[in-house]
Amino acid sequence: MRRADWRDINALFELARQARETRLAEWRRREAEIEDGLARISAAGAEGTTEDEVMRRAGADLRWQAWCDARRTALLGQLAQVRYRRAAAEEDLRKAARRTIATAAVLRTEEKAAARLRDSRAEREGRD
Repeated sequence: MRRADWRDINALFELARQARETRLAEWRRREAEIEDGLARISAAGAEGTTEDEVMRRAGADLRWQAWCDARRTALLGQLAQVRYRRAAAEEDLRKAARRTIATAAVLRTEEKAAARLRDSRAEREGRD
């Protein structure tokens, strides 16, 4: 392959790695949102907001608790899925980084070989 081909491949791998980094950041953001939702449910159960207090005064404690439990279960399920996808995205990013590093190394080797070839040609022309 030509050096220009390696440069193009390296640029494509770098773009793919950056896209994977962006995707990983999105999964991390979603994970943080879900964890915040879980924290809010826990805090609402402990303190009770004005809506909570009205419901409790109306005798809706059990319904409120059931809703909190159902919501917590749903959020925990979502959190598990997001963490699984985040882990897959991290592994995908590691693979992309290895490809980028490998193509950059090949490109450097190709450039060094081309420089040695130029030097040897210049040296031969200098002897003639």
